[in-house]
Amino acid sequence: MENIVTRIIEIDREANEKLAQSKQQQQQLLADARAEAQQQEEELEKRADNRISQVELYHEGEYRRISQELSEKFDAAVTALNKSFEERHEQIETEIFNRIVGE
Repeated sequence: MENIVTRIIEIDREANEKLAQSKQQQQQLLADARAEAQQQEEELEKRADNRISQVELYHEGEYRRISQELSEKFDAAVTALNKSFEERHEQIETEIFNRIVGE
């Protein structure tokens, strides 16, 4: 009988040890999962920041290119208007004068 009681106590002790080990494993797995999640979050944030930087650089380049094109078109239009004015301003002035005077 004493042998049975001793065996029951031993089984109970082993069960408690296994339960403690299980809880420790659970806590370790949870800590590992949290660490991995944190690492993945940091990696995703880094990748997102890199992608944002790439997009910003692209759009900045596009902005400069378009701005340069518009500036060149504006300069060409001003040059054309100035040339037209230089070529025709005397004729235009004469036509305006004749309309006013009535000739």
